[in-house]
Amino acid sequence: IERLFSPNHNVAIATGGGLVVLDVDRKKGVDGLETLNNLLAERGLDRTSIATVTARTPSGGLHYYFKTDQPISCSVGTLGAGLDVRGEGGYVVAASNAVQPDVPIENILTLYRTAREFRYG
Repeated sequence: IERLFSPNHNVAIATGGGLVVLDVDRKKGVDGLETLNNLLAERGLDRTSIATVTARTPSGGLHYYFKTDQPISCSVGTLGAGLDVRGEGGYVVAASNAVQPDVPIENILTLYRTAREFRYG
């Protein structure tokens, strides 16, 4: 167990099978938060309208976790610049990993709540 959870390894969360993640990136000159804010504003909404478990990434982006009854495919940028969908056959790197030292420890609790909600919700 110690070898698996060393600083040289990361934990990934498999998506699909009812779990889909909106991965909002803020890197390489792309600001997915700006894209998301604009998409929501076009519909008279803001990010507080998204009622789901969220984890912050080290780049300042976000992972929004959703439960769904429909199969959702993975996509990169289809919704807009910096917005990736992780669905069937995909994964996200858990936000509490050692390679992401600036992520708050509270994300561990977020991941725990996500797992519980997904399993029992």
